[in-house]
Amino acid sequence: ESKECYQGNGQSYRGTSSTTITGKKCQPWSSMAVITKVWEALHTPAFCFQYCRNPDGDVNGPWCYTMSPRKLFDYCDVPQCGKLLSFLEGDDFSDKCSVISPIQICKRKALS
Repeated sequence: ESKECYQGNGQSYRGTSSTTITGKKCQPWSSMAVITKVWEALHTPAFCFQYCRNPDGDVNGPWCYTMSPRKLFDYCDVPQCGKLLSFLEGDDFSDKCSVISPIQICKRKALS
């Protein structure tokens, strides 16, 4: 499962995360249940799969329709890029972090 981050409100997010913050699987945007909710954005390649997206510019970030009849949509488990916390600081480490599960790993800058 991909854990990329998103910029701003996530409207331009094109990662491959397909799980919500509550652990639900996303429904494909091309499913009949979703198509009945008319979105112009659904006619683009970015909406061919079940990945998290933000077609309406929701301030809470990427979301998806779920497979659960009890919760029709949910926000996705994708962090906002500017909100990643680095547990390592200093000149020897980059400020770019990769999120792996709940653990964030900062990569060392290449020494030249």
